[in-house]
Amino acid sequence: LISPYSSTSDLSTLSPCLCTRNIGVLITRCCEELKRPGSVLFTLFSSLRQALGSSRSVSSLVCYGVGPFCCSAVSAYQFAVLLLLKQTFCPIRGCFVFDPLLGQACRNLCAEKGVTVLSQDEQASRAVSQPGGNAVDVFWMPHCGFELYRNVITANFSPSCLSSLVIIGNGMKHQQDREGIDWKRDMAAKLCLEEVVAPANQTAHEEGLRLCSSPAFNGTSVHWWPSQSVLEASMTPSALKKFRSTCHSPTSSSSKLSFC
Repeated sequence: LISPYSSTSDLSTLSPCLCTRNIGVLITRCCEELKRPGSVLFTLFSSLRQALGSSRSVSSLVCYGVGPFCCSAVSAYQFAVLLLLKQTFCPIRGCFVFDPLLGQACRNLCAEKGVTVLSQDEQASRAVSQPGGNAVDVFWMPHCGFELYRNVITANFSPSCLSSLVIIGNGMKHQQDREGIDWKRDMAAKLCLEEVVAPANQTAHEEGLRLCSSPAFNGTSVHWWPSQSVLEASMTPSALKKFRSTCHSPTSSSSKLSFC
């Protein structure tokens, strides 16, 4: 079975897998490349600053699906983005990562960099830490399957939580085309897109986030939602009830929803 955390992009494997020291050198090199003046990463960070506004900070930074960055060039770039997000936005409650493919060398580097590896697979069903507050939780989810995005949204399906949520990952408005979602079978996915994704602000970087011909960032978008008061006015009680009734538990399957 292919994990919903998996990327379908070419992993450009670095064989054999590197030791902790060599991984550190590789990640440092990736960070330096990403920080070059004029890098498209600055556009990504600009979108995140727009989502935060002038008065909000980052409470927690959570990464799902980064992959085995000890033996994948794509994953190395994606993990480098996580470290640069941490360095730039200084999450108050910490930085967390989970991928079932993380080996011990990757875990050792995470510890060195102050990134906490989650001990349990949450299936991306994590609620934001400060609903409706002056800080947001940022989820960095490179090339995850739609079901994981849906699980994050399900766990935060209220005006106070959605207004405190930012997701950086695949452009969800186009997920149904990429993954071939069967709307008749998957009403939860349909409602997710109609009731939750449609009102979101989405800044897409479909072509821009490509480095060294790497597929690490193609299709990347930043998603955030309006203020709590705006969501309270637009999200009707019937829509809330209908969505929750179809998403009563986190989804983790090997169906088409697992793939990007």
